[in-house]
This record gives sequence, C-alpha cells and structure tokens, in this order.
Amino acid sequence: MAEDRDKMIRYAVGDEFAHGGVGAILGARDTALNREVAYKVLLEHRDGVRSYRLRFVREARLTAQLEHPNIVPVHDLGVDAGGRLYFTMKRIRGRTLDQILRQLRHGDPQTTADYPLGRRLSVLLQICQAVHYAHTRGVLHRDLKPANVMVGGFGETLVMDWGLAKRIPALGGAERLENDDEAEAAITLAALAADDTGRLRGLLDEDLPADEDLPPSSEYSDPPRPVAGRLDALDASSGFETGEGSWDPLGEDGRSAGSFQTIDGRVMGTPTHMSPEQAGGRELDHRSDVYTLGVILYELLTLKTPFRGQDTRGIMMAVVRGRFRRPSDRAPDRGIDPVIEDICLRAMSRSPDDRPATAWALFEEVEAFLQGRTERERRARASRERLDEGLELLRRWDDLGASMDRARRRASRLAQEVDPWMPLE
Repeated sequence: MAEDRDKMIRYAVGDEFAHGGVGAILGARDTALNREVAYKVLLEHRDGVRSYRLRFVREARLTAQLEHPNIVPVHDLGVDAGGRLYFTMKRIRGRTLDQILRQLRHGDPQTTADYPLGRRLSVLLQICQAVHYAHTRGVLHRDLKPANVMVGGFGETLVMDWGLAKRIPALGGAERLENDDEAEAAITLAALAADDTGRLRGLLDEDLPADEDLPPSSEYSDPPRPVAGRLDALDASSGFETGEGSWDPLGEDGRSAGSFQTIDGRVMGTPTHMSPEQAGGRELDHRSDVYTLGVILYELLTLKTPFRGQDTRGIMMAVVRGRFRRPSDRAPDRGIDPVIEDICLRAMSRSPDDRPATAWALFEEVEAFLQGRTERERRARASRERLDEGLELLRRWDDLGASMDRARRRASRLAQEVDPWMPLE
C-alpha cells in the first residue's frame, strides 16, 4: 500500500522561497506534467484551524476562476499525504514590484536602466487591466501593493495574493464568478479524487462562507478591541489589533503590518495601501481598489510611499484624513509631469466619487498620458534635431563669413601692389 501511495505522489516539493504570516510558497516540480510550479501551503500552526483552511480553499478557488493574462494562474488544489492543504500556481521567474522599487531607490544601475518611468507605468497598465477584469467578475482584491505584483523576466506582470479578496456586485452587469456551492464542490472533488484524503471533502461539500463571514481564530489572534466612531475621531488611547493577514513595509522604516479589525467588522489589508473607507472600516466597492492603484502610481512616480507615521495607527489616521504630500513635493528632483501627477491625485481622492470611475478609466488616463508623452518626446527630439541643424548652419555661415573676410583682405593687398599703369600681362 505504501508503495502504491508513493507512486501517486505528484509533486516533488523543494525549498521555500516566500513566507507570510499565514502561508508559505515553495518551489515544486509537477511530476505528471514535468514542469516547475509554485506550491502554496498553510503554515503548520494555521493548517489545523478551520477558519484558515476555509479561507485557504476559498482563495485557491476564487483565484482559479480569475482567468486573465495578468492574474497568476492556479493549477491544482489538494491535500498531501500528510493531510496538509496545498494549491499550486504558475512559477514566475522575476521580481516583485516592491523589490524593483527598492532597487530603484538605492540607485541600482541595471534596474534604473531597465525601469525608466515609461516602463514603470506600463507595469501599472497591466495591473489596472487585471483589477478591472476582477471587478467585472465581482471580486475586490483589497490588498493591492507592489509586494503583491510580480514582474517576470520577459515583461509579464501578474497580480498575486487574492487571499483577502471580497465578493462585490459585478461591475457593468457582467457575469459574476460561480459561487462555491455543492455542485461546484462536486466538480472540484471529481478533479481531485486522486489526491483526496477525506479532509478536502469535508471542506468542499458545503457552501464556503464569504470572507466577511469567517470568524477570527481565537487560538492565534486576539479578539478585536472595541473601536467606536470614525478613525480620525479616535483619541490616543484607542488602537487596532494586528493580525497576520498581510505584510508590507510602512513608509521606509521597515515596520510590518497585518490585518486590522474593528468592532463593526474587519478592516483587512496593508495600512499604507488602504483606501480611506477601507481604513475606516466602511463598506467597500470597486473604487477602493482604484484608490490603491493610485497609491501604487504615487510610488512609481516618487519611489516612496505617500503615507508615513510613527506607528500603524498614525499611518491609518493619515490615510483616513488624506494627509500626504503631492508627488512633486515628495520627490522634487524627479521632474514629475503635472499631467500624470493630476491623474495620481484624483485616483487618491478621499471621496470615491472623485476618483476615476473604474480601474479601466484609470488605465485609459495613464495610457493617454504615455501616448501623449511619446508624442511630446518625438516632438522634443525633432526640435532638438532642428536646433542642432540650425546651429550647424550658423557655424557654417560664420565659417563662410570668415573666409569672405580673408578673401577681401587678400584682394585689398593685391590691389595695393598693382600700379594703375602696369600691363595686365
């Protein structure tokens, strides 16, 4: 029996290459298809907690239904021989956008040459397309940030980590993703029959609850502290409980952050990349992600995060109050074009009504800027060429004038040497 089980092992799992507060990603080889994959698992102390297992399965199934060139593909979901949940994804060779921005901040010569502003904005365009597609399928990401964007070695950009995604009404009346109902679970089970140990069946033979319905695990996180009113009305004694749902540097001091909860519900995400309504625990729609795309645009322009604070609470208060410096003030040495700065500031408007209506609208504005920038650069090159040509003609004119002066002086000398009565020959 053990020999038969060994023959059925599909994934040769290697070393871990990414680690978070809830899960880890390891390299693996799919022995059936002979390809490299990314193999995601829950951390051991999370794997035994039902709420985390439900959320893990939900993340895998939701991401698998988001079939878009700029969203990481999910290949498989299952339980290994030891009863541990896993799902596999496309293995991307490249860097996170966060790593690229860090290297740009540190002046890495190769990264600086590879990622001028135009190319950085082209990465944003791909993110916008992925996010808009998700919105049309009724999915809000809620944790967009450079650390969750992979840029491959061939220029491909993929939006990662949909673990905090929330279902919303599908944008524009498009067809929403399938619900995790019993029929869908049965299809999943049929595809996973070879890997099923009985534990996956228990998770999939039921309606998986929505993200907001999943209770926090009291075993590994404290219950939320009561928080009343708006975040910007809190006094210094109020605070937020941190969890393990996400990580990102806060400002430039390397502090970490996670999930946040209030008594009215969950405030989940990364503080520096939350919308004001997300940080305040209010109802969210697709425009919350549009705001976060604006934050990413801010970072692409300045190579710095817009919000800074002494601690997590201070950063979240700055987010809610909309307190940040204009990109051109934050990075005056970068010569930020007023047109793209205006696009960024509108995307980061405190009021959702003042932002671009959709991620696609933001895409179109940035694309139009890039096209206009290309045209402006073409005209600038043409102007420089005409200027160089004019300067060359002026130099030649000066040279010709100098030659004429020399010829006149020589003619004058010759005229003085010749007497009027001398013969011509």
